[in-house]
Amino acid sequence: MFSWDTLKQEILIADCRSALLTHADLFLKYARMYSEASAKRDELKWQTEKAFAIIREGIRRDADSKMTEARLDTMTTSHPEYMAAKAEYLKACEEETALKLATQVLSIRKDMLINLSASLREEAYQGIQSGISGYAQQPTDALTSLKESFTKKYTTI
Repeated sequence: MFSWDTLKQEILIADCRSALLTHADLFLKYARMYSEASAKRDELKWQTEKAFAIIREGIRRDADSKMTEARLDTMTTSHPEYMAAKAEYLKACEEETALKLATQVLSIRKDMLINLSASLREEAYQGIQSGISGYAQQPTDALTSLKESFTKKYTTI
């Protein structure tokens, strides 16, 4: 079952590296849920149309021949069985729309991760070039220093 609160927790980027590593799995999870929700919506749409037709035909058979089409439609759409089927269908539509939005959010997150990782690489490259923290002659120490700096800086995001 879809939850906005769960999605909000799952898309949080606390650590760029782990977010990059888990993003594809996260997208797959929500894409699968969206696919299932679409199939469920289609099935419930068909069930709703079927209920409408069956109820309408039953009312037509039981009614006198003077009943108008508008009256017949009104009686059909106000029938409790049809209203229950329609409510289920609308709930499925809402779920499908939410999951479609979730996959769009994950696409935006992917773009953010690409930009963030590019920025981190550029900062690391600039740090190596400038010999951050006095490590101009020792690139390994400069990378270690950058890693510690980035960890402190980006784990609080």
